[in-house]
Amino acid sequence: MRLILLLLFLASFIPVTEQTSIPSKVPSNKIPFCYGATNEVIELNDSISPHLYIGLGDYHFSVSTKNNMAAKFFDQGLSLYYGFNHPEALRSFKEAAKNDSTLAMAYWGQALCLGPNINMPMDLAENQKAYNLIQKALKLSEKATPKEKAYIAALSIRYSTQLNKRVELDNSYAMAMKELVKQFPNDADALALYAEALMDLHPWDFWQKDGQPQPWTPEITATLEKALSINSSHIGANHFYIHAVEASPMPAKAIASASRLGSLAPGAGHLVHMPSHIYIHVGEFHKGSAVNIKAINIDKESIKNGMLSVAYPEHNIHFLYTTLTLEGKSKEALMYAELLKNSIPANMLEDANYGGMMQNMYASPLYAMVRFGKWNEILKQKEPSGKYPLLRGIFHYAVGMAYVKTNRLDSVLKHHAALLGLLSEKKTEALVVWQTNTTKNLLEIAANLLEGEFYAAKKDYPKALIPLQNAIKGEDALFYDEPADWPNPTRNNYGAVLLEAGRAAEAEAIYREALKQYPENGWALIGLYNTLTLQQKTTEAVATKNRFDKAFVNADITLKSSRF
Repeated sequence: MRLILLLLFLASFIPVTEQTSIPSKVPSNKIPFCYGATNEVIELNDSISPHLYIGLGDYHFSVSTKNNMAAKFFDQGLSLYYGFNHPEALRSFKEAAKNDSTLAMAYWGQALCLGPNINMPMDLAENQKAYNLIQKALKLSEKATPKEKAYIAALSIRYSTQLNKRVELDNSYAMAMKELVKQFPNDADALALYAEALMDLHPWDFWQKDGQPQPWTPEITATLEKALSINSSHIGANHFYIHAVEASPMPAKAIASASRLGSLAPGAGHLVHMPSHIYIHVGEFHKGSAVNIKAINIDKESIKNGMLSVAYPEHNIHFLYTTLTLEGKSKEALMYAELLKNSIPANMLEDANYGGMMQNMYASPLYAMVRFGKWNEILKQKEPSGKYPLLRGIFHYAVGMAYVKTNRLDSVLKHHAALLGLLSEKKTEALVVWQTNTTKNLLEIAANLLEGEFYAAKKDYPKALIPLQNAIKGEDALFYDEPADWPNPTRNNYGAVLLEAGRAAEAEAIYREALKQYPENGWALIGLYNTLTLQQKTTEAVATKNRFDKAFVNADITLKSSRF
């Protein structure tokens, strides 16, 4: 799952009837910036005063101050930090320091916020500031408690005036936090921050493709589980644990964290959204939709109340579109896909760091129209600018599929050729969507799907199945992200074509694989039901049909195949 350092003030919410309001200016720098209640871009600076917000929970970390407001702002800062709202957390820690300039931990908190996290490496431009802050904390720590001194000493290892030692410094900080945990083994905060330090060393790389943990993952999960055994209501431990296990074969281990996290800080949009990272992997798609609707509205209210936030409404909308699709709710899914597109500022489509990600989200209506078989609507779309290779590629994929499905096969070839042409361009490989996933990776999947469906429409199944198999290999090779960078599961196409080719037993195996990716999703269940029916496995077919009916109880489409 990925979080995006963009926040747009959404003009209308549940239900959405008006187009999103888009800021006229987006800053060229990536960190830090936010959008405030008046929808203007706000560069973080000391002239913007925070206040104590409602709905961030009753979290408390005892620090050495006699100033009640300094203590409250420190607590708020750490709560916001645990919720990945680093800019607002930074402001709260600054406010704590304003109320008590001798509070060493207030400077520790500011330095903590400027470091890396699993969604963002450290901005090197902030290095000197972070170094100065932690040095100030060290100087003030003479009056601090032994535990505070240990926290400050550990974080001081993370920052140096030498910019080329970032990896070494982050490793050293993680080891320092490990020693701190030995010193304070029953401190849930120490455990949570140690686990996060380990996660920051390997962002989003916790599980291998075969479901086995990476070598560093057991230490992360065991540390967080210990933190939760000490304090099951710890915001950071619950949040980090969801991220640690969501891509695992056992996402259900975090159901308890998912169930309680939103209520721990009901005014933090990102934390309210977070349970959907588990619900999507345990077949609770309706719950996933519900928490994202709540999160979107919370973000709106937070901004209106003056909170600077990187609570990532685009991510919440993206997730909502995905879970609605898995519910079979086409009208709402298409609506939110369009809202997601309209929430992306046009100049971000060319951004050197985020252009690939932004183009892929901008293409959501095209993906959604393919998923729901809106072929005539697709053929009304205009080709995007040549400046946007991923957008252009998904356009050609969608239009090509529309021609396949409307039996205009002669028109398919030029769109497949256009996809192949884009694949040969250097910028296609260079444009990263997420982590190691590139535009080329996604367009290879698109080209293979289009080729496979083209030959399937001609009933040339031997030629159809090979590119569809390649599409599955391409999808499986993608680096984990949620929502997935390729949103239309390739096994739905392959299984359907296998059925058309009379190979029901092979299709059954494919749909069972698809149900491991998204358990109890109706798209794969209807395919499995079809294979079981053709093989006269009547008892299991009836049970599978019941599962499908339950999965699609809220659907507004009639699904007869795993793809339109």
